[in-house]
Order: sequence, then C-alpha cells, then structure tokens
Amino acid sequence: MTASSRHVYDRASLAFHWLTAILVGLNWALAEGRGFLPKGDARALVLSVHIATGFAIAAILLLRLAWRLTLGHKPPRLPGVLEAIGRLAHVLLYLLLALTVATGISRALGHGSRLFAWRLDVPMPAPLHAFLRAAGSIHGTIADALVILAGLHALAAIAHHALLRDDTLNRMLPLIGDRLRAPRPWTRHTERLLRRLGIHPTRAD
Repeated sequence: MTASSRHVYDRASLAFHWLTAILVGLNWALAEGRGFLPKGDARALVLSVHIATGFAIAAILLLRLAWRLTLGHKPPRLPGVLEAIGRLAHVLLYLLLALTVATGISRALGHGSRLFAWRLDVPMPAPLHAFLRAAGSIHGTIADALVILAGLHALAAIAHHALLRDDTLNRMLPLIGDRLRAPRPWTRHTERLLRRLGIHPTRAD
C-alpha cells in the first residue's frame, strides 16, 4: 500500500458508495415521477422497477456493511470535532437507508404490490399485515429525509475541499479526485481562527 493509497477508500467501498448513491437517487426520482403518470401499464412498470431497485439497494447495503466491518479500508480520522460530526452523519445515513429499505419492503408486502409478472401477496396473520401497512405508510417521509441528508452530506464534502482545504472530496472520487485542483491555502490569521474553533485545516502543498 502506497502512502497516497492510505488516504483513500478501497475500490469496493467506493463502488458500494456510488452504486448506492445512484440507485437511491434513481429510486427517489422514480417514486416522485410515478405520480405524474396516468394509471395503467406504464405506471405499474415504474412501480415494479422501483420495488426491484429497492431490493437491489437492500442487498448492496448488507454487502456494504459486511465489507465495512471486515475488510474495508478506512482512511485516517478527521481532526477534532469534524470526526464526531462525520461519524454521526454516517450513522444517520446508514440508519435512514436501512429504514427506507425496510419500510419500502413493508409497503410492497402490505399492499401486495406487483413486481413485474409476480404479485407480492404473501399469506400472513392479520396483525402482521396491519403492521406492514402501517410501517409502509411512512416510507415516503423517510426516503425524503434520506435524500435531504445525502444532499447535505455531498455539500459537506464540497465544503471540506473548498473551505477546509483537505482531501475528503478527492478520496471519494475514484476517477477525477486526483485531478481536482487544491484550493489556495488559508492565510495564517484564518488558520489560527479555525484552530481556535477546534477545526484543523490541512495546508495545500
């Protein structure tokens, strides 16, 4: 492992991250756009793709958690309070993602939704059926919260690059990260002020 590679995520972690981000964005767009379609085959097809993508996200989430807890390479910790904020954001992202998947599956099973040629109509006790329908009723709200938090997460990565002048954004971009021009370093006065706030910016080389 080279000195530079210790500061980036491994390829599998990057693949899981970006595949999840793309599929979550796609599924949110499908859910929002489906409401503009008239009832019929096109709307049913969009719902089937949405449900299938949700199952794919669930599988990727399980693989991603297993990889992160075992073989995944974790870059160095961020300094000061940024590490705590970053950890909290990641926990919330994983929690909201898991809840989005769980409530989506609950909604599909509770309503007996159609998945292409199959109907997800599983025999179950009435209390479980009622629970699944209730859990599924908050699926959209949780999905919206996930997308909002993911957007803030992306803005934070950009802030790391533009304001804190570190390599957080670079190490998450597998193809163009090394090509991003490092921002000009802080003046010593600004750097001292940031350090007093518990933030330790990285000087650009």
